[in-house]
Amino acid sequence: MPEKIYAVIVTFNRLEFLKQTLIALKKQTYPIDKILVINNGSTDGTKEWLENEENIIPIHQKNLGGSGGFHTGVKAAYESGADWVWVMDDDVLPDAKCLEALLCHSNISHCINPIHFSVDGELLDEERWFDGTDCKIINLFNLSYKNGKKIWFRNIGSFEGMIIKRDIIEKIGFPDARFFIAHDDLVYGYLASKYTNVAVVADAVIKKQPVNKSLRSMAAYEYYMNRNLWLLEEYADKEIPNFTGYRRRRIKLHFIYSIYKILFVDKVPSKRLAFKVLYRSYKDYKQKKEGMTF
Repeated sequence: MPEKIYAVIVTFNRLEFLKQTLIALKKQTYPIDKILVINNGSTDGTKEWLENEENIIPIHQKNLGGSGGFHTGVKAAYESGADWVWVMDDDVLPDAKCLEALLCHSNISHCINPIHFSVDGELLDEERWFDGTDCKIINLFNLSYKNGKKIWFRNIGSFEGMIIKRDIIEKIGFPDARFFIAHDDLVYGYLASKYTNVAVVADAVIKKQPVNKSLRSMAAYEYYMNRNLWLLEEYADKEIPNFTGYRRRRIKLHFIYSIYKILFVDKVPSKRLAFKVLYRSYKDYKQKKEGMTF
């Protein structure tokens, strides 16, 4: 019996981009059995449009962020009997052969990622490692791709096209909804790496759609990237408990260095806003806040 492939898309107020993502999914050379769209409380007509679309399973919920959406979607796909779950945001365009290229490597990996290109055609960072000793990301600057490799490995995931097999979901559970956004896919790939090679496939290509991000949305993402460091600590503490004290000190240094970057390195639109966001994220990091807090 052929393996069942379910796609899960999380969306929030991006109906026109969502439509393009769905068109790209329907053009895949490898057939998708079911498409689930998790609508995070959109107010732009997404709910009404989805209810009138055929061959799409909509799930409507309040805005639980990307992590809450993927928790719902992966859980629903798993409980419906999916053998593979293909997850993505609502602003990506997988090439027609993307899914086929990913599954060509299912014999060596049960957690497989595509590569991503920006709107301007720039290859994004695809070769990175999570260092649990200090919760830092080590960037290898796409060396494998530049050297002509067709597949390489890392220990983090991406919810922009990662496909994960049922047996791994059984072992690591569903995405952690506490993140709201930022670092949730990193951790999910990190957990998967304990049981399988987390692969990146050069022939599986996804392109980003031209989404214009507001100053507020960029500030929110920066906030969650910093606030959620306590969740990275929590996972790292379980895996590498001997580095707990060192990890805390390194993260404090990260916040201090962020002050320096705002002052002298980063070209931020508003230094006042940047400091305000940094202070709030540090306070909420210390208080271990979760969910939507920005």
